[in-house]
Amino acid sequence: MDHHIETIDNFRLEELFKSQISCWDLAAQNYRILQSADMRTLPVGGITVELQHNGGRINSVAANITSVQKGSGCILCLVNRPEEQLRIGFGGRYEVLVNPYPVFNRHFTIVSNVHTPQAIEGRLTDMLLFARNASGYVTFYNGAGCGASVPGHLHFQAGEKGILPLERDWCVLKRLYGREIFSADGLSVMNLTGCSIKPVAFECCDPDIIIRAVMNFIHIIPQKEVMVNIVVSYDNGKYLIWVYPRRAHRPLCYYREGDDKRLISPGAIEMSGLFILPRICDYENVSASEISEIFEEISLLDEDMEIICTKWVETIS
Repeated sequence: MDHHIETIDNFRLEELFKSQISCWDLAAQNYRILQSADMRTLPVGGITVELQHNGGRINSVAANITSVQKGSGCILCLVNRPEEQLRIGFGGRYEVLVNPYPVFNRHFTIVSNVHTPQAIEGRLTDMLLFARNASGYVTFYNGAGCGASVPGHLHFQAGEKGILPLERDWCVLKRLYGREIFSADGLSVMNLTGCSIKPVAFECCDPDIIIRAVMNFIHIIPQKEVMVNIVVSYDNGKYLIWVYPRRAHRPLCYYREGDDKRLISPGAIEMSGLFILPRICDYENVSASEISEIFEEISLLDEDMEIICTKWVETIS
């Protein structure tokens, strides 16, 4: 199984997963634990947020995001990975790994085979290709300052469909809260108003058109190192990309002490309505109002989003 396959599909991912849990005790144990993870829901500003108590994610949530250099401890570099961790190649410049600390029942990390910093420039094409070939999965990307626990090594992730509230409930959400920003040449762009989650959604059948539109949008965000989370899905010949511009890495509650502290460090998963809580005290006690505050604190302000959307439309009109 430790060989290179340059294309990916659902079958090959399942083959990798089954091989991995049969020979790697850590991964097998954590996927078994996930099966019985505590879950509860909270209605938060128009979306049903799901909470997952997942102690195995403590290191990711509490990660110090200082970049790690190759050979000095980067857990995504081949030289530092466990011997038991298998891999398959993808696209000539990635290796696909089973994530041993899962959030999904099938959770993969797609890792650059070169130690290079986390950046979306030139990589969105690869996310779309993966999502199209592995149609049972969504792919997602966390920017270096908003969810990536290993920002020194380029990677994105994939998880099975039907788990993220955003993806699972998208048809309802866009009907209730969708506001059209642009529609022409097969490209449809909208955001959500009156809803706690605030993605800008791009839909199109043509990968070149949607990639150009999304990257133009990202380039308008006024940050040197863009803080953005991205989720990609492919269904029935159409790509759907949700982009979350961010204004903060972590919410204020992350830095508080005592009972007021919440160990929550949102990435694409949380922005899409699934909150991973490694501490039982947070899982049991976090409230809907706190989750709403977290969304407000880390999401781009509505007025700033409006400016960016207006500028973006001007660039393509």
